[in-house]
Amino acid sequence: MSVSPFIGEYNPIEDVPVASVATAWDNPVDGSTVILVINEALYFGDRMEYSLLCPNQMRCNGVVVNDVPPMFSPNQPHSIIIPGRLEIPLKMRGVMSYIDTRKPTADEILKCGHYELTSARPWNPNELELDLREIGQTEAVIEDQANSFMHHVVRQEPPELSISSVIRDISSITHTSLSDGLSFHEADVILHGMAYREAMAVRSKARSSVITKEVLAKRWYIGIEPAARTLQATTQQGMRYVEGPLERRLRTSQAHMRFPSLNIVTYTDTMFSGKRSVRGFTCAQVFTDGYNFSRVYPMRAKGDAPHALMLFIHEVGVPKTLLSDLALEETRGEWAKIVKQYHIDHRTTEARTPWQNRAEAEICELKKMVRRVLKQVKAPAELWCFAIKWVARIRSLTAHDTMLLNTRISEERITGRTPDISEYAHHSWFDWVWYHDESTFPEPNLLVGKWLGVASKVGQAMTYWLLTSKGTVIARSSVTHFTEDNMRDPSLIKEQEQFLSKV
Repeated sequence: MSVSPFIGEYNPIEDVPVASVATAWDNPVDGSTVILVINEALYFGDRMEYSLLCPNQMRCNGVVVNDVPPMFSPNQPHSIIIPGRLEIPLKMRGVMSYIDTRKPTADEILKCGHYELTSARPWNPNELELDLREIGQTEAVIEDQANSFMHHVVRQEPPELSISSVIRDISSITHTSLSDGLSFHEADVILHGMAYREAMAVRSKARSSVITKEVLAKRWYIGIEPAARTLQATTQQGMRYVEGPLERRLRTSQAHMRFPSLNIVTYTDTMFSGKRSVRGFTCAQVFTDGYNFSRVYPMRAKGDAPHALMLFIHEVGVPKTLLSDLALEETRGEWAKIVKQYHIDHRTTEARTPWQNRAEAEICELKKMVRRVLKQVKAPAELWCFAIKWVARIRSLTAHDTMLLNTRISEERITGRTPDISEYAHHSWFDWVWYHDESTFPEPNLLVGKWLGVASKVGQAMTYWLLTSKGTVIARSSVTHFTEDNMRDPSLIKEQEQFLSKV
């Protein structure tokens, strides 16, 4: 990392490592000690007497930072709050808010509670995500205030307008430097203030990897140029920076390395259905690359979106960049925790600009094809949850005539593997099929059903969802399609008519 002052008269400090660091804070109320962990920190060692923390970097981790001096905001606690876990009162020195911390002992590191002030997700202070989110939130507040104003005008009542809720917090704009933490072994004191008037600020330019091309070339016994290309073509998000002797356990939570990393922008949005499906679904979460690849996860409510994101991560991989709209289900709560845990670069669209999210166009195509399929095979609309998953996979497994794919499959572009289409090539959706089932003698064990798609989470490969004559849905692997003779057999035609009337 190259770190420069805001004024250009001084040379930047080169090769400043980005590290996860910690310091100890003693609670003045009960005397207990906690370990405060600061991830994605610029590490200057003993070159800086004080450390700077960025309020917005903490806020992005879900930490509440009330750094407005009490004299300006008497009704708000002057503190750093980790909701439901810890509150750290802030002190004042001049115009600076600060906390007193010290170097933790080895015993304290092992036994005291650890609290993360900043996320381990890569932090880039120059990214536009915060700007877009701030614009969206501000416009939403303005719109709510306008609606409230019009409501009171109609009722001839004075509106309750809160100007402060629309204006940005000045402190969150001025404190824009990356935080500088102190290591476990060299921590002294973190003071967000000074004994005399002095202004300090840093600005980061380019983030460099913890491992250099020279080090990689030496470790892998390869040349410098191949090592440089390798670092550019891969990620190194699991690298850990350790200085001094190993006196503690290293971080083992590397969830983002358990699944493939998708080096694409993944778009996501929630689609809704006016008809509740046979499985009780009313909506679905759609993930797409914007080029015909998509995955659909039906949901009972839009609040299930975080669960759909986890299913996508397990089934396909971890998106490098994930773009959604400003819906709360896709920006906060459990969704935000997953984004943090898997180091996903989450971005949002601007307010009232749905065209920025390519998932909108993909949803239109999915709905269009589902309507066409349901109408052509005369299937009940309540089966849409099966039809849309099948449509999404068919679109992903088709070699579309686009320059980007170059005669290949869109799913191969995402996963890097040539897909096998055997499970989907045997049958069309809602086909008449025979399936083998257990029965009591002399009842028949070869029954008639309707093919609803691949049951990828049940049994082995080639297991399918089937609609039975009782209107239930089961998963079976011993399935075969109707022959031409079956379709002309009068007795079977009558059985098919009875089947459809029961359904």
